[in-house]
Amino acid sequence: MALILVVDDEKNLRLTLTDALQREGHSVLTAEDGAGTISICQRLSPDLILLDLILPDVNGIQLLKRIWRAGGPPIIIMTAYGEVRSAVEAMKHHAYDYICKPFDLDELRLILRRVLEEVRTRQEVERLHEIDEGAYRGGGICQAIRGGEIPLAGGEAGRRQRDPHRLAQRRDRDRKGAGGQGPTL
Repeated sequence: MALILVVDDEKNLRLTLTDALQREGHSVLTAEDGAGTISICQRLSPDLILLDLILPDVNGIQLLKRIWRAGGPPIIIMTAYGEVRSAVEAMKHHAYDYICKPFDLDELRLILRRVLEEVRTRQEVERLHEIDEGAYRGGGICQAIRGGEIPLAGGEAGRRQRDPHRLAQRRDRDRKGAGGQGPTL
């Protein structure tokens, strides 16, 4: 599944979230402060970060900004202080979502699924874009179309299908026959 970094100075919450996320099939890393978070992010690439708004050594919003500027993963802010102002500020600085403690684990699971699905979709689009760019630069797509064959979708490597436009042209030509007239009705 995903590699999730849980950042909170409350040990019990880190343990609870680690247990719940691992039961869902995720790998979990934990940090109790901003310095630990930066260290982990520099060594590894988590898919998602659950970040407490108030940490002993740094404000969560400042850490959010730093991670976002470095091209880090989506971040969900967690806080016991559910003020509208802090939620707006977090979202303004690219937090993916904002959840108030204590929170329901089912609510968190839904948010995580949504975030991770979006991350997977974005990664797949980027992968397909790279494939398309590579095929375009190498002439693969244009060459296949000029040759009258196009690759099938869905990963059926090596199998090809005739270009439907060329088939229609051939069918029309065959119907007209040698005399150049169409079929009689």
